Amino acid sequence: MSSLGYPTIRLGADDGTDRNLFVNARELAEWGALHVMGGMKEGKRIIPENVIREVTTPVHRSGQPSFGYFWWLKEGQSRHPQNELGETLPDGSFQIFGASGCACLVIPEYRAVAVRLFNSLYEGYDYLADIRGFGDEVMRGLRKGEC
Repeated sequence: MSSLGYPTIRLGADDGTDRNLFVNARELAEWGALHVMGGMKEGKRIIPENVIREVTTPVHRSGQPSFGYFWWLKEGQSRHPQNELGETLPDGSFQIFGASGCACLVIPEYRAVAVRLFNSLYEGYDYLADIRGFGDEVMRGLRKGEC
């Protein structure tokens, strides 16, 4: 049981071989920032610009939500039942996430990165609604100037 009283779902081994993300929120945000900045950090090229463009270009469409390399991409499919990005996110936004609900959301139009760490899932947990809600909440804050 979680501290909130919900039954937890175990997601794998503790030895790093299965569904584990060994990164803190700041490091995950820095990964997103590298993409917002086109591969640059503090005026230095860290990732080639063409690599950034490549990983955020759809490799899968076929009526499904768009996916690049590592990133789910927002391209107007907000009504698709499998879409993982919030309806209010602008096209061009992209997101990576982990099996336990952590996420790194990049919104280039706003030069914004939002990260959340979530360490477990609960039975009855509506993952798609939750991850969409995360993006929509970030957009509410950006539009209100709260972020």
